[in-house]
Amino acid sequence: QTALLAGVSLALKLTYTEALIDSHGGLSRLMNVMGRGQINYADRVVPCEAVMLAALKGNVVIPTALDFLDLLGHGMCLSSASDACRSTAEFLMQLSLWDMQLHFGTRQLVLATAAWVMAVYATKTPVESAAYVLEAAFHACANVTVFIDELKHCVQKLSVLWSTSSTTAPPSSASASASSKH
Repeated sequence: QTALLAGVSLALKLTYTEALIDSHGGLSRLMNVMGRGQINYADRVVPCEAVMLAALKGNVVIPTALDFLDLLGHGMCLSSASDACRSTAEFLMQLSLWDMQLHFGTRQLVLATAAWVMAVYATKTPVESAAYVLEAAFHACANVTVFIDELKHCVQKLSVLWSTSSTTAPPSSASASASSKH
């Protein structure tokens, strides 16, 4: 029960602002309620959090596809062409949410790479940009052959989503504005 409370406590600390937690009586009070008053927060939960953080080596954040999109696009030239390319890549990332298996079943690095490669092609951005993205992605993966196979599959799925998006997906404000650009 202490480990569970420590995990919940860490999740709350990473997800919510201190002000929001304090508006509910503070973390100590929340943990006391969740532990039914049987586990002291300061004496048992906090030390357990420290053990968890040490075991995780402080790595408590999981990068998302958008994080990888930012990382992979970092070295691209900032120009109006790259702005259009970035906008297209972001649109494709949003579009991937319509296919839960694609979005959550694909490694996030693969999804971000596929979005960039498709965006480079669609916006006629210089091919060096795609080469940069692919090279950066290849450095981050252990098996390039498997990565390429996953990338091909992801590009195919995103292509199908993109080609059918205007007829099957109800427009949201973000994807409608991005869609109108493409």
